[in-house]
Amino acid sequence: MSNITTMRMLRDRMLKAFQDFEEGNIDFTHLSTLSKASDSIVAGLKSEMQYAILTNQQPSIPFFGEGSGIMLNKKDIKKLL
Repeated sequence: MSNITTMRMLRDRMLKAFQDFEEGNIDFTHLSTLSKASDSIVAGLKSEMQYAILTNQQPSIPFFGEGSGIMLNKKDIKKLL
């Protein structure tokens, strides 16, 4: 199993798990566990991003990709919250 190092990889892995579920290759409990784990990962990263923005730091979270260090204006920040 390869390491998931980006948001895109996580999304692709979850789409594959859903496809495996539909094909009967994994059961609902396995899919549910994967889904909850990925939700926790994304929620933690989102909190990290919001904290950096609210403290006027330039966020740098490689998991989100190259655009994670881009500073947003206040209108864009309100959309995140």
